[in-house]
Amino acid sequence: MTAERIQVIMDTQRPATKQALQAFLGLINYCRQWIPDCFLYDKCLRTAVKHSDPSTAPLTWNPEMLAAFGALKRALCTAPTLGLPNYSLPFHLYVATQPGTASGVLAQ
Repeated sequence: MTAERIQVIMDTQRPATKQALQAFLGLINYCRQWIPDCFLYDKCLRTAVKHSDPSTAPLTWNPEMLAAFGALKRALCTAPTLGLPNYSLPFHLYVATQPGTASGVLAQ
């Protein structure tokens, strides 16, 4: 991930409304397969958007939510990301097989 993208993620402001938090959680949901233990971090944030307050009502942040928001931003910056391959570098194919199944990962 480029330094510019990392900076954009780290500069992301804390969502002020439920609607804005839902948008952030949508981004997290899109990237969750690359964030280890994502469910541990986003659980309290998802709980906050389930309350019956209107989506434009201001959010009240507690310490657990603040910690989770920061952890998710850091995880987005360090998570393996999908990007365009660099064809001048070698590719590596990792394969695992069991009777009846096979899996593989192409990495660079």
